[in-house]
Amino acid sequence: MSRSTIISVINAKGGIAKTTSTLNLAHALGTLGMDVLVVDFDPQGGLTGSAGINTGDLELQMGDVILSGTPIEHIIRNAPHCKFDVAPANINLSVAEVALIDHAEPGWTIEDQRKYRESRLVEALANVRNAYDVILIDNQPSLGILAVNSMSVADYILIPVATEFMSLMGLNNVLKLIEIMTTNRNAQAKILGVLPTLADTRTNHTKDMLKELYKICRLRKIPFYKEFIPRSVRVQEAAIVGQSVLDYAPTSDVARAYLNVAKLIHTEVMARVAKTS
Repeated sequence: MSRSTIISVINAKGGIAKTTSTLNLAHALGTLGMDVLVVDFDPQGGLTGSAGINTGDLELQMGDVILSGTPIEHIIRNAPHCKFDVAPANINLSVAEVALIDHAEPGWTIEDQRKYRESRLVEALANVRNAYDVILIDNQPSLGILAVNSMSVADYILIPVATEFMSLMGLNNVLKLIEIMTTNRNAQAKILGVLPTLADTRTNHTKDMLKELYKICRLRKIPFYKEFIPRSVRVQEAAIVGQSVLDYAPTSDVARAYLNVAKLIHTEVMARVAKTS
C-alpha cells in the first residue's frame, strides 16, 4: 500500500472498552500482515501503558508533536509484546490541548486560529502515512479539540459502544459531532461501524441493548458489527502484562471476537485501497 488508512476510534463516554478495542484490533491487524501504527491521543496514556510502555519514561510524546511540532517519527516506539508501533502519550498531552486552544499568531483571524488548532494531527501524520498500512487513533472520552483533530485526519471512524443504557444514550452526541465534521471539515470520513462491547449475553439487559443498538443503526443507516465484543476478565489480565488478549488468551471468546472484527476491517481497508489505487 502507498498510503495509510486512518481509523479514529472514538466515543465521548469512558469505560466502554475503547482503548482495549483499539489495542486488540491493532494487534489483530498486525497478525493479519499489516503494518500498523497506533496513535495514543488520550492524555491518560492508557493505550501506551497497556502496550507495555512506561508513560513516566517518555522524553517525547504526542503533546510535543501537537504543541511544538516535533516530528511524530521521533516519538514512535515498537510495542514490546504487540504487533504494532505506538506514538505514545501521557498527561502532558492535556497541557498541549489547553495551549492549542489559546494559541494565536500576530495577524491571525479567528478562521486562521481554527484551522491551526484543528489541523495539527493532519500535519503530524503526513510524514508517516506512507510507512504504515493502517493508523489507528485512540481518543480520550471527550468531544473536544483533540477529537476534532482526530476526525479531521480520519478516513474512517469506529465507534465502540458498551451494551449498557447510558452508553447508548451518549451515542447520539457522538453521531452529531461526526455529522458536523463530515459536513463542514472532512467529507471523506465515513463511519466504519458501531462496535458493541462489554456484552454479557447471559443477561436480558445486554440482549435488549444489542437489539436497541441495532435498531438505532438501521434507522440511521450506520454500519453495525453483529460480531460483538464479550465482557471478559482476560482483557484486563492481558493489559496488566502489556499484551494483547489474542496472545494472552488466544482461545477465549473475546480474542476470537476481536480477530473476527479485525478481519472485517482488513477487508474494508483492502477494498478502499483497491478503489484509490
